[in-house]
Amino acid sequence: MSQHFQVIYENGLLRPLSPLDYPEKSVLEVDVRHVKENGKTSESSNASREHVREALRKAGLLSEPKFNLPKTKISDERRRELAEIFSAEKPLGDYIDEDREGRG
Repeated sequence: MSQHFQVIYENGLLRPLSPLDYPEKSVLEVDVRHVKENGKTSESSNASREHVREALRKAGLLSEPKFNLPKTKISDERRRELAEIFSAEKPLGDYIDEDREGRG
């Protein structure tokens, strides 16, 4: 039986953060992987995520986006201009309700 759990390293000992489902004095084999450092994900975690993404891509379960979004930020002024251009007189839901009533 295997069980995944997190531990904390304190005073030279690994202490599980939750109770384990093993009898006392059980001999267990442990693989240690650093999960976080100062609130940031460790390199090994990032590598694991990339490994999973690559496996999903190869299996055809993950596709690349068909377009690239610009990586530039929009200024507050331009954001206001776009809001004005694309704003509506009323909430979108009202337009949908009107359309449904027209079909009925």
